Amino acid sequence: MFHQEMMMQQQPMGSLSSPRVAEALAVVLSNTVVLGFKAQGHHWNVVGNDFTEYHQFFGMIYEDLFDAVDGIAENIRKCEAIAPHTLYQFSQLTTVDDVECGCSPQLMCQDLLAGNAATLASISEAFAVATQENRQGIANDLASRAGMHEKWDWQLKSHLSNA
Repeated sequence: MFHQEMMMQQQPMGSLSSPRVAEALAVVLSNTVVLGFKAQGHHWNVVGNDFTEYHQFFGMIYEDLFDAVDGIAENIRKCEAIAPHTLYQFSQLTTVDDVECGCSPQLMCQDLLAGNAATLASISEAFAVATQENRQGIANDLASRAGMHEKWDWQLKSHLSNA
């Protein structure tokens, strides 16, 4: 587990320290990193008749996720906490399940859909905490991320649809 002493530092009066927000953001960051690696791995390993379509689709997802990582980590720093940054920390904090799904595009989409749902849930939790702590800038950033994950949810479900 990410050590609370890393999150809690001696803060001067009037500081912007928000340990609860930082802890919630650490889960969002970890989920984003793990989901990004999943999408990139699926991008590398997808096979089948629709290879090009899925290769590009998974590429769009992981590029979006990796672009988001820096902003999430910076929001943790705005809370005057240390952002998790090791694979061990990410593995301890993530709520995204580690699933082996082979090279099937459909199984890969199911895997990303489940990971996206876990990430969206962590974003919603962090948004609630940021709102409670009156951190509107961070809440606004989280709302934007939620919008992207809602888009990935819709698109992944569309890829899985038999209609």
